[in-house]
Amino acid sequence: MGTTGWNTLIIINEEDILCLAKANKNLRSVAKK
Repeated sequence: MGTTGWNTLIIINEEDILCLAKANKNLRSVAKK
């Protein structure tokens, strides 16, 4: 696996983290209601 492989993995992880963060915010807003 070259450096490009690691770069794509990191990019995918960043996108997953953003999705999880958005889901967390949605869950918190629902819990407040």
